[in-house]
Amino acid sequence: MKVINTVRPIVKHEEMVAEFDHLTPRMRMIVLFVDDFIYRRFNARGIWTSFFRLDDKKSCHYYGRGCDLSDRIISLNGSVGIRNMTKQEINTLVSTVNKHFPYGKGKYKTALHHKVAQSAYHTHLQVKAI
Repeated sequence: MKVINTVRPIVKHEEMVAEFDHLTPRMRMIVLFVDDFIYRRFNARGIWTSFFRLDDKKSCHYYGRGCDLSDRIISLNGSVGIRNMTKQEINTLVSTVNKHFPYGKGKYKTALHHKVAQSAYHTHLQVKAI
């Protein structure tokens, strides 16, 4: 039987479409969970800004165990448009991911919201190496 993968996240750059397949199975599952959560909870679609990176062997992105989600989402309420997630929406998303996908023992979390530039933030998602 031939299986066709039709579920794809919205990505910032076209090359990220192929990068999705390089994520670990657990990381892909979390990305799809987050996409579904944003759709059902906020009537919107998330925009993924980074999956697989080859520039830093110390990064979980290098090993397909990390990805980044923009704070901007595509709202599906009425006319389609891009908007920033509210602090409450971000907190709800981060706490839900961490509840359903615990990283493991220690200080690390699967989802964390942090600053990446002067005034830019994103939600970073990561999974533990198994």
